[in-house]
Amino acid sequence: KDAAATALEELEGVRAGHEEEAEEYRTLQSRHRELLAKEHALGTAKTRLELTVQYLQSEMLAVQEENDKARSAHVAALKEQRANRGKEAHAVTEAQGKLATRLEEAKAAHVRALSKQRHRADEYKRQLLALYRRFKSQQQALQRVEVEKEALRTAKEVELSAANK
Repeated sequence: KDAAATALEELEGVRAGHEEEAEEYRTLQSRHRELLAKEHALGTAKTRLELTVQYLQSEMLAVQEENDKARSAHVAALKEQRANRGKEAHAVTEAQGKLATRLEEAKAAHVRALSKQRHRADEYKRQLLALYRRFKSQQQALQRVEVEKEALRTAKEVELSAANK
């Protein structure tokens, strides 16, 4: 009876450990899904930024074309317009430089964030695999204990039937 009681206690302990491991496994899976969603959101944000840059570049080209047309249309006021265009060209170049700098900074920040998220996702994947392996090990241990319990029960039944004869 002591061996059976001890085996039952061990079985309960293994079950409790198994349930804790299963809960931790579900938590890590949830975290992993969250990280994948964040990674997707970062990719979407990057695409959105790239589209914005393309739009701004096309707008910039349109502005430059308008300036060229205005220059050819206003030949009579060329001297006055040259001074204004020089200022405008400097402002556009400065704005382009600032925009290009902001774009590069934003791209670099998103690349860093994406890299960080990927690293975190890889770390969670590694933890998830380790947890899965522990879960499988606990599951196999539980099955062994149940097999031993069944063997013990069969042996007791054989002893009882032999004692009754």
